[in-house]
Amino acid sequence: MPSDKESGQKDTALDSTQGKVSWDDILRTQYKHTVPKTDTRKVHRLCVIDDSHEEKITFSNGTTEKTTGQAVCVEIMSKEMSDLVYKLNQQREPQNASPWLLYFMKRWQLTYIRGSANIRQYTSSEYAAQYTFAKIRPLLNTEDRVKLMGIHSGGNTTAFLGQTTWNYMQQVVRPVGTGLDRYIDSWKNGAQQRLFHIWWSGIEQHGVLTLASRIANAIAQAWNQLDARIGVRGMQLRLVSGLAEPKEPKITTEIPGPRSKAALKQLSKLQDTRAAIFAGDYTKSVGNYIADADGNLLLDMYCQIASIPVGYNNPRLLKAAQSAEMATALANRPALGVFPSTDWPAALEESFMRVAPRGLDMVFTTAHGSDANELAYKAAFMHHARKCRGARGYSAQELESVMDNQEPGSPDAAILSFSLGFHGRTFGALSTTRSKAVHKLDIPAFKHWPRAPFPQLRYPLEKYAQENAQEEKRCLEELERILRTHPVPIAAVIVEPIQSEGGDRHASAEFFRAVRSITQEADVLMIVDEVQTGCGATGTFWAHEQWELPTAPDMVTFSKKMQAAGFFHTGALVPDQAYRNFNTWLGDLPRALIARGIIDEITEGNLVEQVRKTGEYLKSHLQPLAIRYHRLVSNVRGQGTFLAFDCPNAELRTEFLNLMRQEGVNMGGSGEVTVRFRPMLTLTKTHVNVFLTRLESVLNKMYKKHWPQN
Repeated sequence: MPSDKESGQKDTALDSTQGKVSWDDILRTQYKHTVPKTDTRKVHRLCVIDDSHEEKITFSNGTTEKTTGQAVCVEIMSKEMSDLVYKLNQQREPQNASPWLLYFMKRWQLTYIRGSANIRQYTSSEYAAQYTFAKIRPLLNTEDRVKLMGIHSGGNTTAFLGQTTWNYMQQVVRPVGTGLDRYIDSWKNGAQQRLFHIWWSGIEQHGVLTLASRIANAIAQAWNQLDARIGVRGMQLRLVSGLAEPKEPKITTEIPGPRSKAALKQLSKLQDTRAAIFAGDYTKSVGNYIADADGNLLLDMYCQIASIPVGYNNPRLLKAAQSAEMATALANRPALGVFPSTDWPAALEESFMRVAPRGLDMVFTTAHGSDANELAYKAAFMHHARKCRGARGYSAQELESVMDNQEPGSPDAAILSFSLGFHGRTFGALSTTRSKAVHKLDIPAFKHWPRAPFPQLRYPLEKYAQENAQEEKRCLEELERILRTHPVPIAAVIVEPIQSEGGDRHASAEFFRAVRSITQEADVLMIVDEVQTGCGATGTFWAHEQWELPTAPDMVTFSKKMQAAGFFHTGALVPDQAYRNFNTWLGDLPRALIARGIIDEITEGNLVEQVRKTGEYLKSHLQPLAIRYHRLVSNVRGQGTFLAFDCPNAELRTEFLNLMRQEGVNMGGSGEVTVRFRPMLTLTKTHVNVFLTRLESVLNKMYKKHWPQN
């Protein structure tokens, strides 16, 4: 391989004199301000991520796997890190240890990565690729997933370019250097298509954000030129000024700030805004952070009342939203019960049915959570009436009396719910909602629909095990009594795995198994309302999985994080005639397409397991704080990241939530005094650490204000 001197070419990749920016300057600026001195392995990187790329990889052992996503990343290293990489390369491939090549690699390197899970692993790490992927070293050697570009035997074709090392250096590395200035204008003009995003770390400050965009566009330019010349890839890279999740909240005004207040004032002329907290800017919200109209960025631990699953402006969901498939579905919304689209069965299979609860092989799609419960009630009543009617058809008296809302066509029957449960605000759902009087006040109700007591557990659970067992026994006995003696037949029992709006109230798995047994003995359906608990938030995809029921519930309702709604059921609950459980839309194909993307993200990113681990980490830090700040924090509880604690009273809870927002954390309450955690599935330990710092700051402020003697 020719040396740099022999090639007669200037070292533009390391010293872009045209822009008067040297790599040493870059390293010095970034290293000084963003890398802790205690850890010299860290690198700064920028990645061009292509979320739309799909291909099949054939592994060394002959197996194949479909992957989605590819990335090209620039690593800018500390001196200590670059020395380690230099030594590693010399030891691994001494025949390729050209001083010219390794000079480049002492200061920076490019990495090519295939597969969204690998990209996510890499971009969440602070280390060079060699260390990030140390656990999959065999894959590095076979170039199956991760290619440390330039670290390979001379003459071997790379997984990325199909070029030898020398051609790679000439056609990729040097254009990155020389393109630093050339492509800044194209990055600024905002005309690029929204197919790709830029992710970066460690280069947001001290005027080097511009440099990040220049590097990314230079890589794209080199990639595109090669693509056009030798057909490396089937498409061209197009970059946008992508959103990057910040490392911490950014608060510049009070919350709500002046622009939020102005926006809400304008909206109040058209709608009731008394419940609104601030006006969101969803063009600037990203990942786990929500932006408001005033430019504040808050770590969002509330997430639109538990309904954002995989981050604001998630690239996969944006891609789905911009697809031709989505455009057709939006422009031509079908009445799915009468004229279903040809792709509707596949959409159902690829979204909801992939995560269907065990034992439930059908799905009824609806508009929202209340709607899902309402239509599940209808299914329960029709099933109950069919059992009572037997083989005979509808009588003339039934057909006539039902038009006057009278028996026998409109029979007396009921849905049983539990005290402090919440199942929605539509008419039928509202009759089973028991959380707050204000929800139900002035609204006619089904007056004979009973409620059973839900256990009020004491914490810590291990301390009050005997008392809690007695409390659950009391509630189960009362449930049995109601089902046995209620004057109106009960068609179904509905229960939440965690009473979310009612104050994050829990019960044991044994309690729920007993509820299932009791409903079966009474020949009453069991509906599990997973509108808020479903889609991974509790550390299992469905919270009721943790009960280990011997037989499945009869129906499971869902919404919120699924970004769609409906209920799972079996064929036994399909009505005996068409048009009975029915409406015009019967769900929405666009929502199914988004749900498919959400489930892809959850599956490929192993996010349910991440929720479990992150939740354990968060809870392990909340529990000591409950001891230290016991006047403010008590009854820490929950599963996964679906956690909560109690404040002494509603006034202190309101003060706490307001102060957390001023510190840059968006949170919400439930019940009368509870603070609830409803973060996204993408929450990590890093986010938790950001949260804990601000939590302790707020707790200290409140202690100094209310208990100065302590």
